[in-house]
Amino acid sequence: MIEQVGELICSQKNQPGTSTSTRKIAEQLNFHRSSVQRIVKRDLQLSAFRRVPAHIISESVKQKRHERSKKHPSPASEFREESLFLLMKNNFYLNYPVNHQNDSVWSAGKKQDVDKRRLVVERTKFAKHVLVSAGVCYGGKGRLHFIPDKAKVNGKLYCEILLPRLVEYCKSLLPPGFIFQQDGAPAHTKLAQNWIATNCSDFIGKDE
Repeated sequence: MIEQVGELICSQKNQPGTSTSTRKIAEQLNFHRSSVQRIVKRDLQLSAFRRVPAHIISESVKQKRHERSKKHPSPASEFREESLFLLMKNNFYLNYPVNHQNDSVWSAGKKQDVDKRRLVVERTKFAKHVLVSAGVCYGGKGRLHFIPDKAKVNGKLYCEILLPRLVEYCKSLLPPGFIFQQDGAPAHTKLAQNWIATNCSDFIGKDE
């Protein structure tokens, strides 16, 4: 019984993304779950580490971020946080949620010794999602804007639909002289930069 449980647990070690919960192992071996947990903890002396969802960042993106951080150590450090308005866009994916309580990785030793790939729950490629845009600042937050399904978020859509509303919230939430901040998304092109420069008192540029 101990060997069977140990074989199933250890078979996941070099196969990221294949971790199986003690409940599923118990069902597979037709054992009681508490018996499997006792074997894993007492006999095999393994510890459970929770897996977490995360974006997979390529080496080229890491290098780009590293170079940008050296060029612009802290662009917002010159300004008071009370004057910043930060634009954010986020995808809310419709995947089945991850059960962090049961979806664990069993391993001996410390969590820092576990292959990081085993601790990550990768999102399904091209998963269905809802894209939402919003702005936040010290004085409050703007309303949420849901991007139409299959709409291409380019410079034209950004300038014609999102920016006018976001800047309106800036003016209502912040005192004159606010600073508009955005990330380096492709839609934040020269067209958007020119629009912001014309309609905002100050802003942090796309490459900053």
